[in-house]
Amino acid sequence: MLVNIFITAIFFIWGVASIKMQLSTSKILKYNFYGYLPYCRFFAPDPVSHDTRFYIRGFDVDGQSSSWKEPVAEKRLAMYYLWNPTSRLEKALLTNVKELKTYLDNREIIHLSFPYIKLLNVAAGCIKEDGSSTHVQFMITKHTGFENTTRECLFMSSIHKLK
Repeated sequence: MLVNIFITAIFFIWGVASIKMQLSTSKILKYNFYGYLPYCRFFAPDPVSHDTRFYIRGFDVDGQSSSWKEPVAEKRLAMYYLWNPTSRLEKALLTNVKELKTYLDNREIIHLSFPYIKLLNVAAGCIKEDGSSTHVQFMITKHTGFENTTRECLFMSSIHKLK
């Protein structure tokens, strides 16, 4: 009985904190170090007004680059409304991209940040699959959707050697 009350209290506190987290004036935001509380902005007061994309490209031995590609860009299937096997990877990429954006003002240490290292790891893993690349680079862009196909480059990484 006491365990049930304890578990219920934990979920109640987590639920209230999650709701409070959505407010733009929330002080909880700076204490959410490990991302246990969801933070989604689909509606007012600060709706999402652009798409953020993560692209990677490889370089071969001669220094020729491949074209930019999205690591999770695959055709959407109707069954994805019930079960989407790539949703966790997409969410992880977007979360790390969002975290990396907080370092954009401090570019001299951005390559030492955890989001940068995690995104570089994803890029390196995807590029190693093709087997011909010796170096990798990633880029983060934003665009406003269907009406405007112009993408703004938010960040482009250095070129990193693969081992």
